[in-house]
Amino acid sequence: KKTQETPPATTTGEAMYTANQVQEIVQNELTAMLNSIEHEKENTTAPPPLVANATAGLTAADITNIINAAIGKKPLGHNNHKREKSTRVQPKAQALLKDGTPVTYCWSHGVTRNLSHNSCTCTRRKDGHQDKATYDKRMNGSDNVYTSSK
Repeated sequence: KKTQETPPATTTGEAMYTANQVQEIVQNELTAMLNSIEHEKENTTAPPPLVANATAGLTAADITNIINAAIGKKPLGHNNHKREKSTRVQPKAQALLKDGTPVTYCWSHGVTRNLSHNSCTCTRRKDGHQDKATYDKRMNGSDNVYTSSK
């Protein structure tokens, strides 16, 4: 009759890694692998190996870029010294006060100089909040007026 041996118990300290430690280990391994791939590319004139699953349509560069993005590196060929142009659109005023100050309106908070805050963009909505309320069509919303004390 065979007897089963019980494996030795391990302590929590021996068996556990923190999430940060695991992330660091994975990042280091992926970085080493990518550096190895990039080093091989520099030292060979052979074409890159074919993708195992040809229907996926991914090249070695695609896979490298996906892994780089996952670990926070810039994609290959990315120009690190140039700043990307901002595509942020300046919000439009719904009205101008008598002194020419551009303003918008929020049903919950009233008239504001913060052009990014209006009934649609409000993140602190009061009960009954109306998304379609505007400066000209207040829909029984707040009468507060927020302006700076110049």
